[in-house]
Amino acid sequence: MIAKKHKNTEGFTFAEVLVAVLILVMITAGLMPAAMRAYQNAVDASNAHALLTETVNTLRSELSTAWDLTVSEDGKKITYKSAGTGSESIISLNGNAIEIQKYTELPASTASKPRWFTSEQVAPSPNPLISEAMKKQTGAGNNPMSVKFEKAILNEDGFITIENIEVGRTTNPIVKIDNLVIRTLGGEKTP
Repeated sequence: MIAKKHKNTEGFTFAEVLVAVLILVMITAGLMPAAMRAYQNAVDASNAHALLTETVNTLRSELSTAWDLTVSEDGKKITYKSAGTGSESIISLNGNAIEIQKYTELPASTASKPRWFTSEQVAPSPNPLISEAMKKQTGAGNNPMSVKFEKAILNEDGFITIENIEVGRTTNPIVKIDNLVIRTLGGEKTP
């Protein structure tokens, strides 16, 4: 009987496996930048929403118990007294950052200087309203996340409207509130 040679038809050759791996590497290399951009956009959106919530809560906390309010003519500076402490405070737009500055009375012995400036910001620059927990996520190198508003308007009924609060990168807003209306204890607009 003549022995028949049988071919082994199971499995893949080394060359076939190598070609398949190379194709997968090329596909993955092409998709990774897009996947990383999508991931960064999702992280930015999440941080922006959290920062917007923190900003709205801080502004409501500061202004809902404020009295003797004044708003500058350009709407970028709100001066008020806190109902809890009676101290004068300022919320202002400084570049791409909303700042909250509080003034405290000095002791009577230093009457020549009736007030001294203490910065009680929620977090350091570039944005005082970013909490410590969010500082690393929102920093992102040369293009940090910022919070800004267009202007504040105080009406005669004691309502203050802060228009166009934007959170995002300096050149790219991610989330926005058109108008934030807060009931205050009262005030007036300065000329």
